[in-house]
Amino acid sequence: MNGLWTVKNAQGKFGAVNRSGAAVIPFEYDSLTVFSDGLAGAEKDGAFFYLGLNNARYDVSLPGGAVGKLTGSHMNDGVALAADAAGHVWFVQGVPVNGVLPAVSGAGLTAPEVYLSGGAVSGVSHLMAVKNASGKYGYVKLSFDLPTPPPFYDIKAGEFYYDAVLWALDWGLVESGSGFFSPNTPSTRAQVVEYLWKAADSPAPSAGVIPFIDVPDGAPYRDAVVWAYENGIARGNGSTVLFSPEEPVSRGQLVTFLHRASHTPASSAANPFADVPDGQFYTDAVLWAAERTIARGTTLTTFSPYNNVTNGELVTFLHRWTELA
Repeated sequence: MNGLWTVKNAQGKFGAVNRSGAAVIPFEYDSLTVFSDGLAGAEKDGAFFYLGLNNARYDVSLPGGAVGKLTGSHMNDGVALAADAAGHVWFVQGVPVNGVLPAVSGAGLTAPEVYLSGGAVSGVSHLMAVKNASGKYGYVKLSFDLPTPPPFYDIKAGEFYYDAVLWALDWGLVESGSGFFSPNTPSTRAQVVEYLWKAADSPAPSAGVIPFIDVPDGAPYRDAVVWAYENGIARGNGSTVLFSPEEPVSRGQLVTFLHRASHTPASSAANPFADVPDGQFYTDAVLWAAERTIARGTTLTTFSPYNNVTNGELVTFLHRWTELA
């Protein structure tokens, strides 16, 4: 679920692993549901709460503040269930508000057992299967509106890249189908030219001829690479026949791509960066990008031109660049 699998280890503790088998959620929980809508119900040291995909903890806020036990197996279409200390069941929304998941139903149900039905009618009017104190089952219809879930479960307001990610989504540079943006993952050279190409309204390449043997016909980024090559934006990666589409893009390479896409304007700014010597392929681009605040240094005196660019940095640089274009 959501790219993570809940696992119980030999010591009886629960955690979650990704497709590579790496532990993303540490094995320290007494119970853990599957992840759904970016959240999983968890229990630790007698406390019940929800975990985000980045292991962030979200407590449940119920009227009166007392939380007994989570009763829903997991989030379902943006709603889950929790019981207060008196045993009343409340509907809880799956979008955090000030770091907690608030109750959204008007009053607590008195059913001792509640199960998610997995069904929904007319959008957010969900149905919940309920077993009452007499052991009889019925359905409860949720008539309240739920907030719109975030497009990505791994970004949050306040991060430097937040507005840029939403801008990139609005412009069609990125898609939200997977629910993940992976802001700290290194970006590739293919990603950069794809984003630049899409920002230019995905123009069709004129000749469609490139010298790169590692960009085959049918590659999803081929048109973008051809366009970037034809327009002098991207060249080979240290070779006349290799583009290296899947290699991480460096900060120096990224600002060079942006500089070329802007027709290599000159910069009159003094060089504040000790690690950006004269005569490098990226020197003019770095000074231009810094002067126009498209890219800032990693410190006041370093630019780190060979550091990898993350997805969060990539959309941030592009966002700043388009605002100045």
